[in-house]
Amino acid sequence: MWFYISLLMIATHVILGLTPVREYAVRRDILVGVKAPEFSIFDKSGKNLQYRIESKYLGLHKIELVSYPSKQVVGRLNSKVTWFLYEATFEILNSQTQQWTTGSINQKLQILNHKSVIEWNGRRILMEHNIPSLTTRFLDDQRGGQLVAEYKVSLASVFWATKYSLQIFSSDLPDALFIFGLSARDYIITKNSKNKRNQIV
Repeated sequence: MWFYISLLMIATHVILGLTPVREYAVRRDILVGVKAPEFSIFDKSGKNLQYRIESKYLGLHKIELVSYPSKQVVGRLNSKVTWFLYEATFEILNSQTQQWTTGSINQKLQILNHKSVIEWNGRRILMEHNIPSLTTRFLDDQRGGQLVAEYKVSLASVFWATKYSLQIFSSDLPDALFIFGLSARDYIITKNSKNKRNQIV
């Protein structure tokens, strides 16, 4: 079944003529503990470290995005205390102007699938995932749902969700926006899994 789904996604990209402008291999740290999940983001080859997502606090989803090799903090995300759906604010550094621009991520109620709205610098991006696909897509809501980025979970880590491949098709949106989206959804999945295990116990 996954074979046919993969073929369909490849065919869709060919038909639309989509070519990634940037590609990353994302690896989630194995040891999470009480902190929010941390990640290493490599170039397409998986060898050269480009970013790190580092968690600084306990409890909520509070992370920093660190650029390599400079080790400069280029983004920060802080989740809010909510009863059910995920909400967070973030800020992204413009490396040229050294100015920070704030944004937000808000999860929308879905029965099975996932949908979040990312708003940043006047842009509105939808992050959507439909079961049983392994792909989460970022769609430009102001441009007719144009695909601007997507990430796929590795087939080898379906049960652990530790490896992702991130493709960015837009040159006018920062990497941090999509990386924060990926991290937010991973955090939601991790939190839901922990809650289910606690209910069983």
